[in-house]
Amino acid sequence: MPNRPRRRRSSAAQRGRAADDRLLTALYTVHGDAVRRFVAGHVVDVQHREDVVQETFARAWKNIDQIDAAEGNPRSFLFTVARNVIVDQWRRRSRRGEVLVDTDVALPSADAVNKSLERIVIGESLQRLSPEHREVVKALYFDDLTLAEAADRLNVAVGTVKSRSYYAVRALRAVFDEMGLL
Repeated sequence: MPNRPRRRRSSAAQRGRAADDRLLTALYTVHGDAVRRFVAGHVVDVQHREDVVQETFARAWKNIDQIDAAEGNPRSFLFTVARNVIVDQWRRRSRRGEVLVDTDVALPSADAVNKSLERIVIGESLQRLSPEHREVVKALYFDDLTLAEAADRLNVAVGTVKSRSYYAVRALRAVFDEMGLL
């Protein structure tokens, strides 16, 4: 029987991998700089920063099915992955007793990384609220005003502050749920 050249068939798995690769490329294009800035706030060494960014996107590619770029905000997912990479590398290196950076500069603790990530996630969550809801949340929860004080500041009735805060908290819960935080 003569040797016939084999024809390549495009399988569903190959098409799925190609779609995953396109999604990862799009994620890197859109969110790569933001992830790099986030990592730069926690890692001093430039080469180590690039390693963290590379590992972040490698892990994102491995878990690409968990990213819903159409409905959710993949940046939160990427920041969480970057934080985990930083913490994992810090733990791994601290167990080996290596010098991580210059002795004059200390690495951020896991708590500092978590707090920074919280600020970013809360800031992005608040941006998804309407301006009226954002003002009420800021007055009540960040500025610690009473209902009456918030009503005076916003030039609305106390009942309006109550209503807006109720709906703002519901909207924030929906945003947190969408981001996978609840």
